[in-house]
Amino acid sequence: MRLLFIGSNQVKLTLQEALKDHAEIFSDIAMLNNGNIDICICELSDSFGSSKIPANTIVPIFVYINTRSKDILDSLKNYRISGILQPPINSIAFMSKAQTIIKTAVPDGVDFDKIKIKILAKAESIPMLPRFVDKLITMTGKGVTEGSIDDVSREIRKDQGISGRVIRMVNSSFFGLRQQVNSIDRAIVLLGFQAIKSLALAASAGSYYNKQFAMYNSTGPVLWQHAYTTALIAEMLASELGMDTDSLYLAGLFHDIGKTIMVDFLVQEVASAEDERRQLGIDHAEVAWLVVRRWKLSEDICTAIRHHHMRSTGEPDASMLLHYANLLAKVITADNSELSLMYEVADKLRLTNEGRVQIMARLDTIYQASEVQI
Repeated sequence: MRLLFIGSNQVKLTLQEALKDHAEIFSDIAMLNNGNIDICICELSDSFGSSKIPANTIVPIFVYINTRSKDILDSLKNYRISGILQPPINSIAFMSKAQTIIKTAVPDGVDFDKIKIKILAKAESIPMLPRFVDKLITMTGKGVTEGSIDDVSREIRKDQGISGRVIRMVNSSFFGLRQQVNSIDRAIVLLGFQAIKSLALAASAGSYYNKQFAMYNSTGPVLWQHAYTTALIAEMLASELGMDTDSLYLAGLFHDIGKTIMVDFLVQEVASAEDERRQLGIDHAEVAWLVVRRWKLSEDICTAIRHHHMRSTGEPDASMLLHYANLLAKVITADNSELSLMYEVADKLRLTNEGRVQIMARLDTIYQASEVQI
């Protein structure tokens, strides 16, 4: 049995001694949702509170109680716990209960290993990004020259599908241009290279959603719009926090790219990453991580995409920012129903009151932009 332990080294050593003949114990949290962990054990102590307990996983969770704090123990009611451990550990009783839980957690007849091999093979065969997209990404964070703009503009024009999508987006009511734009060069003159660069990246992402998504109870255009909205919000939050806006825009744009692969293997409708793991033993965030690594996107982008469904704690980073951009993109509406979530976002990302107010004001603009059709 493979166990993931979250807690102190002292308790980890205690577990290793008690379970040495029964289980391997790991501490890498990234292993939690990759299908290689059977049970997660979380220490609950004065130093390790319930906030350390993973919230988005189907892996059965046991809690090792190492505290008498009533407040900490009361916080357990907010989590789905499979079992409680207290010192000294009865290894035989624990293993018996753990094996029973594991057996009932996995659907009968499902060979996750075989399914995952097929999914991973498909992830490896997904088309590479268009050549001009590689050039745009290479330009991220670097100085943009007139020559490089001409070069990218020329590459966009070569791809008639992408070029057409960009022109349609430029001519949408959101940009409010007084005259019809019929060329990429003219669009760059009117809106600037940065805007056209972002639209070209968004248009390229749209090409991966040209298929049916009934198992997600959605459509390709709807999923693309969510990705685009997430990208815009991630870019905005990154700007507010002084982080790399280009990288977070890309992370938002491709955070759900795994769904374009997963949908070909799902046999029942899913509404969450947990549903995906129950059916296939892997979720779209993990598959997306494999895809963007193959595309050689930066490690920060890859990691943020992989963890965008995990509620992280500590200092705001790319993963936390993308997590909240994704949540905001799901609730953003014209009537500001995302208001309550915005307070949590402001707290976790440590935004000032002024920053929160500015972001709330800009969300309405992003809502309008998200209505752009590909």
